Amino acid sequence: MKVMAVLIASVLLAACASSMQEMKDRGPVESFSTTKASQGVGECILFAWQNQAIAGVHDAVVIQPRQGGGQSVVNDSLREVADVYKSGETTKVDFFTNGGGRSWVSEKRLTALRTCL
Repeated sequence: MKVMAVLIASVLLAACASSMQEMKDRGPVESFSTTKASQGVGECILFAWQNQAIAGVHDAVVIQPRQGGGQSVVNDSLREVADVYKSGETTKVDFFTNGGGRSWVSEKRLTALRTCL
């Protein structure tokens, strides 16, 4: 029964999901800075999210070029996005979510992301 509820919720959330640009226009949920190289941080987030099971399922996660330079780490449902880019001597990471803010899923993603800083 719980699996059915999760599936129904996933379908409803996917139907309400906005585009990546709309999500970014709302601004990041949280932003970070690190002195680590941006390429390594982006790859670390990619691998951390790929290895993470959410409700027993591993989402497909990809890394792609970010408009304006850097990379975006994106899951297949476009539920969370991490933009990784250079800003002066530091690497910046902006974390975005679809669906109106923080949730238990976004908290799991943020925990994994923080290990890469």
